[in-house]
Amino acid sequence: YAWGRGSEGQLGCGRFETIIVPRFVHALQGNFVDAIACGYNFSLAVTQKGQLFSWGDDTTGQLGLGPKAGRQATPREVVLDAPSGDAGESFVLGASGGWGHTCAVTSGGVVWSWGFGGRGQLGHGDFVTRATPARVGGALEGVHVRVVTCGAQFSVALSTQGQVYVWGSGSHHRLGLGDDQDRSVPTLASVKGKDITQVAVTEDKLLAFAPARIAQLVPDCGPLGGGTRVNLAGDGFFEAPRIKVSLDMSAAVGELDDATDAREGGGGGGGDWHPPQALRPGYPERRRLARARGRGDAADARGAGPLHGHGGV
Repeated sequence: YAWGRGSEGQLGCGRFETIIVPRFVHALQGNFVDAIACGYNFSLAVTQKGQLFSWGDDTTGQLGLGPKAGRQATPREVVLDAPSGDAGESFVLGASGGWGHTCAVTSGGVVWSWGFGGRGQLGHGDFVTRATPARVGGALEGVHVRVVTCGAQFSVALSTQGQVYVWGSGSHHRLGLGDDQDRSVPTLASVKGKDITQVAVTEDKLLAFAPARIAQLVPDCGPLGGGTRVNLAGDGFFEAPRIKVSLDMSAAVGELDDATDAREGGGGGGGDWHPPQALRPGYPERRRLARARGRGDAADARGAGPLHGHGGV
């Protein structure tokens, strides 16, 4: 369904006119659409079969339909001409539109771009405008990209390894590279070694989300203030001097119950009873403390609350 301004055909309903209530896009009937996206006066749709459709304004070739296509009032399929013939390079998973350019990512983690390239936002090492899709290489060669998104005149790719690559207009420091220079090729942005899981952009801003992680919880000085004080090491807690955690005692209690049964002759014979290793004094994981990868600033944690680190930077 689409509605709103339609003077460039961006609603896909067959006319160049404004529609004030939602209207079904009949041209896409029979296609199972997985995702949609909007650029400036143009629209995109990705189907479950990996097809990409575009419609609306094509002044700068942002529809990817060729130099003579012109604006479109109904969706048309965009063809990604992968030289290798590899389906992983042409099966589209997602797409995003900027002011006058488009980026798409395939199932093989390959990024394609087309449209206006005057600020380097296509990532091909030049500032040329293209009316047909071209594969983005450079620093993205060998990198599996899972998300690509477009700002007004810049682009961002997020890899499966949590790395962020940026290119295009550097005005207002939107690329996060320490200057306001344009980049015509994908450039790795420094995010302090964090694993980024989400990115979002506006016209001139980029946001990246890294979840907090607990790397280690180690008991420190026994009961204190109604709880047990522990030293917490991890990352993503720079703004949280006090963090509430809870310790999962179910496994340790289960061991205690089994040992008690054995001591009392229930379910498995008698004999001397010894406390489970997880409950012995001095055992570094006597409370089944969770360990995860990574290590960072230490902080104090007291009381009860979720064991998982929530929040981000």
